Amino acid sequence: MAVYTRVSQNALSHFLAPYELGGVRAFTGIAQGIENSNFYLTTTRGHHILTVFEQMPGHRLPYYLELMAFASARGIPCARPLPGHDNNPLGELCGKPAVLFTRLPGASVTCPTLNACAQLGATLARLHVATADFGPQQADSRGEAWRQQTAAAVLRHLTPEDAQLALQSVAWMATAPLAALPTGTLHADLFRDNVLFDDTQLTGIVDFYYACRGPWLYDLAIAVIDWCVMDRPAPDLQAAKGLIRAYRAIRPLHEEECIAWPAAWRAAGLRFWLSRLQDACYPRAGELTFTKDPNAFRQIIHLALDQPKLLSAMLA
Repeated sequence: MAVYTRVSQNALSHFLAPYELGGVRAFTGIAQGIENSNFYLTTTRGHHILTVFEQMPGHRLPYYLELMAFASARGIPCARPLPGHDNNPLGELCGKPAVLFTRLPGASVTCPTLNACAQLGATLARLHVATADFGPQQADSRGEAWRQQTAAAVLRHLTPEDAQLALQSVAWMATAPLAALPTGTLHADLFRDNVLFDDTQLTGIVDFYYACRGPWLYDLAIAVIDWCVMDRPAPDLQAAKGLIRAYRAIRPLHEEECIAWPAAWRAAGLRFWLSRLQDACYPRAGELTFTKDPNAFRQIIHLALDQPKLLSAMLA
């Protein structure tokens, strides 16, 4: 989440008119994240989240909004888009697509406990199972074409060693052993700042805008990397095992998924290394923004290449 678009009081009032939410009591920007402009909105009838989409065109949004509504109806704790008078949740604000959502209780955690990691693993598995029959299909927006284009754009900013690693990893992804794995709908961005806790209870998952169809193992790798490795001096095997154990209790892993576990890490490392390099090399201006360190995910690629046995031990 972030804030790039300044919303005037008049513009906000015009946008909110169809929702009949009463008067505005508070309206503040949310600084975390890097993609869209997000705001906390409190009215006389409740608490909400307003998202203004900065780069995604309106015609692409129905898939994500339908997915969130579908998952919410299946018992997954996720934000639900609110429809206006015409029963359409998608509106326009400041000339950009905008959607109003229910605001879930809680806040993201910086240093997740073993219990939080386990709850995350169980919730991710529940999401995969609940959306297995979600009808609409969406290709990964961070797929082969994006990898090629992004790598080409950032290469001149890299050291020769990093440029070689990027090119080798992009080439490897074209033949990576992931396509044949069990697939379904992915969140594809289940970082700590996209999960809410109220005290010790997981209360919500948000930001579905990278959701797509792909190998479930890739989604699990993304979660374990951020929750059990990032901002730690070394991978936390206990936390990773707990997260994966909770996941497997709901959706057991196939043998081929266990074999491909290091490959899923390498794929996840490449995706977020490239996206963070893109953000660092070509930053966008905004009122409340920050750029995340790309090097953390370069290290994930090296971990997958150099220590596959360590990663496989997480599945023991």
